[in-house]
Amino acid sequence: MSAGGAGADIDWSELEGAYGPATEVPEILAGLSDPELVADAVDDLFSSVIHQGSLYPVSGPAVVEIARLLAAGRCADPVACAVFVDHYGQCVERHRAHLEGLRADARGHRRAADRVGGHQARLDEAADVLAPLLRDVGSLDPLSARLLVLLQGRRSRLDAQRVAVLERLAADAAEAGAPDADTAGATAARAAAFALGRHGLDGPGTAAARACLLLGRVAAGRATADDARALAAAWPVALRVADVCVNEVTENTGLPMWLVDTDPRSAVMVLAALPADAAGADEDVVEALAAAAVTSRGATPSVLARLLELAESPGARTDAMVRALRQMPPRPGVRDALVRLASRPDALRPGSSRIVPRAAAARALAAQGDRRWAGLLASMMRAQDRKSTRLNSSHGRRSR
Repeated sequence: MSAGGAGADIDWSELEGAYGPATEVPEILAGLSDPELVADAVDDLFSSVIHQGSLYPVSGPAVVEIARLLAAGRCADPVACAVFVDHYGQCVERHRAHLEGLRADARGHRRAADRVGGHQARLDEAADVLAPLLRDVGSLDPLSARLLVLLQGRRSRLDAQRVAVLERLAADAAEAGAPDADTAGATAARAAAFALGRHGLDGPGTAAARACLLLGRVAAGRATADDARALAAAWPVALRVADVCVNEVTENTGLPMWLVDTDPRSAVMVLAALPADAAGADEDVVEALAAAAVTSRGATPSVLARLLELAESPGARTDAMVRALRQMPPRPGVRDALVRLASRPDALRPGSSRIVPRAAAARALAAQGDRRWAGLLASMMRAQDRKSTRLNSSHGRRSR
């Protein structure tokens, strides 16, 4: 048991971390208050307390202690500490999402659900410890303000007092109506709207706040067909506020793929409702639609219909469309679309994946036994011969 300092009443040796008994945690927590040690201490948290998204018995208690340090103003780098607490919340959500795949094993599912429930209880406790900081959220760093507000939305339940605080935050900042504003008040306002949406509540009617509310409903699996259509209509605004209210978007993916990872059903409804000649033909949207079909079999018919529609749009990128259609089930319509796309002049230019779309389409057709692959390859070879002839001729003229 540690002798003073953060977590002094906890026997850390009884809690397992990534590398066994978590005896090093008191020293790590002490380092969070030292400007010279805080960077290494935060690195140690990501190594020992939450390792590559894995949660351990020590994770929850450590996060609560970090929340107490933050609330007391004793963190030498409050932003880094807030990021770690938020990371814990994201991990809890991901572990909860994985529970669905364990239902076939009743006993294993029950044990995993109990573990997730324990982590959620600690997350709720951390949110309660940090809630008083919301009284003066405008004085915080914008990132800290956003993360602390989002943490309240991750709570299992919102009491009336907390709802009132979030409603005030969502309505207070006039900057919230400007999607690109990045002050602490504006980011907190949009994060508050997102948190309210997660719990199925309403908020201000500004375009930015409305988009955040809708994204919050998607995050919690609450989105209806009407919500999906409304989010599609607000898509330009949603793209601008997503990195504020949906902090996961800023990590490894954009908004379209975040939708797929979060709720494939809602993602397809939103992405398929975008205008086919504009945002709907965006490369990220096309990629996300294909991923939704791979993730959820039930989404495949809707995705396939939408991709075939987009294949006829001049605004759709040829290489992106060929990549997406190659992932679809073998159907005559898919093969016909591949042939049409591969016949475009730009199908001879390598795309963002450095693959020549015409060659990729030919391979897909050959794999499905469609003889049109030979004609595509032959035309590609003829085009390359003509290009070589022009280059040789040009080189000969320069030599003379």
